[in-house]
Amino acid sequence: DLKKAFSASLGVPPTVSAVDGFAAEAIRGVDEAVVAFEQLVLRKDYDSASKRLMEAYAIGEYLPRIRRLPMAVKLQVLDYVRDGNQLINSLEMRDFGLAEELVKKMRQSSSDFDFSKPLAAIETARTLCDMRLTAARAAAVKGDQATVAIELKAAAEIWPTNPKLREVSNLIGQNSDIG
Repeated sequence: DLKKAFSASLGVPPTVSAVDGFAAEAIRGVDEAVVAFEQLVLRKDYDSASKRLMEAYAIGEYLPRIRRLPMAVKLQVLDYVRDGNQLINSLEMRDFGLAEELVKKMRQSSSDFDFSKPLAAIETARTLCDMRLTAARAAAVKGDQATVAIELKAAAEIWPTNPKLREVSNLIGQNSDIG
């Protein structure tokens, strides 16, 4: 299989020195990635550090240089990556409260976290939802129940777990009960 792969890609059969050269190059690549990873962790650049570690793992996860990395250092980066994955999931599910907490946490833990996109999504959702809730309150004052229902539904679609949504809904419900 190795002979076929070499012959197909390079046009020559493999030699021991060629295989040794490729292996040495792979080991050197892992060593460089691990050194970069360690330096990035020292700077608390966890986003970049996680990428360097993934590159090293892809080349040779069982090489001694990777296996000797302290578990505490790898766990710091793992926590950051987990928070990033949870942030993506919370944005997809439109749980902007949780997303905002994660953005704050990730900004404090990593100096190279790019918070601009998630923060823009959170603020946009907050603004749109607040506009819909304001329209629902105005419609409730006018007694237009159809518009109230439409605006509350639209606000719930934008941000289903918005605490203000429940407050406005309860307030409108209490006022209609009194009426």
